[in-house]
Amino acid sequence: MKLIIDTNILISALIRDSMTRKLIFHPGIELISPEYLFVELDRYEKMILDRSGLGPDKYFIVKTEILSRIDTIPFDEYMVHYDEASFLIEGIDPDDAPFFALALSVDCDGIWSNDKDPGKQTSVRIYSTVDLLNLIGIDRSIVE
Repeated sequence: MKLIIDTNILISALIRDSMTRKLIFHPGIELISPEYLFVELDRYEKMILDRSGLGPDKYFIVKTEILSRIDTIPFDEYMVHYDEASFLIEGIDPDDAPFFALALSVDCDGIWSNDKDPGKQTSVRIYSTVDLLNLIGIDRSIVE
């Protein structure tokens, strides 16, 4: 299964060693992201450090391990769909446009996100962590 990982999933995995982090390393899941992910990750780094309790050195190690599982796609490879993506998610979160543009540009199964409001768009399938656990056959009652 090939999925675009949303920043909220990555942040969750960085804050705690959880089912989300384990899913990132699941051999049946291939992850990609727009390069914009790094902009958002930098924006939330202090919050991640505060909530995770990780020191800067340990955070760097965990972040590097997780990012090694994610292929980053440069903007020029999905920019052609950026306006369409912005239209699809109009009124939701404009920061999600790069993720939707990438989903429209590559052959993938959808976006892995725990956003509460994926909007009314039907062009891109959204998978929550619970959805993935169910697909893989892991009891969702153990999700933190």
